[in-house]
Amino acid sequence: MDRGDNWSTVYSTTGMESFQSIYFINGSVGFAVSGEGKAFSTVNGGQTWEVYDFGDYNYLFSVFFVNAMTSYILGADGYGGVVYKTEDGGASWFTFLKDKTSMLSSVYFTDPQTGYIVGGDGLILKTTTGGTVTVNEPNQTITSCFSIYPNPAVDQLNISSQQEVHSKVTVSIINLSGQFLSENVCYSSQTIQIDLTGFPTGIYLVKIQTPESIETKKLLVLQ
Repeated sequence: MDRGDNWSTVYSTTGMESFQSIYFINGSVGFAVSGEGKAFSTVNGGQTWEVYDFGDYNYLFSVFFVNAMTSYILGADGYGGVVYKTEDGGASWFTFLKDKTSMLSSVYFTDPQTGYIVGGDGLILKTTTGGTVTVNEPNQTITSCFSIYPNPAVDQLNISSQQEVHSKVTVSIINLSGQFLSENVCYSSQTIQIDLTGFPTGIYLVKIQTPESIETKKLLVLQ
């Protein structure tokens, strides 16, 4: 034991995978999640990893195991915060909770019944019933109101609405560490232009917020 003085690489992906959170149940079994919508699991202390893909429009930020069978993964699915849950040790996952008003970024349980979730806009959620109470259930027929292009982008991003916008639209650019890098406010436009000059090559989240909804989209910037 060297108390963390020395570290060695046990796994490295090709490409631009950005890991956000890791949790080990014991010395052998662990899980990691990435901003590209993938969960990685190992049963041999990190020597090999299996990949579970949540899809292109999911961004995963936090993973926590309550016990060996029950775990929660937090992230965003394009319309706000989402919580995925497994009850079979990670073999399968299902959508457990959605909050269309905020992105959810971290989860922690002090015991099997008491847990906390934090997210954007100053949100803190608490459960004392193992998470059985849901909040802000979204309409299952929600459709996207905005599109972004080009994607990948170099120095400018365009955000287009399907109809004329007559209310406040706030566009935030967020990196995969959760840092807000820019914020632009528009009140009346069908197309919003965002200057990306100076943004390093990487993957970002574009949060588009109106008084009625929040959409989150993945953006690749190439410089």
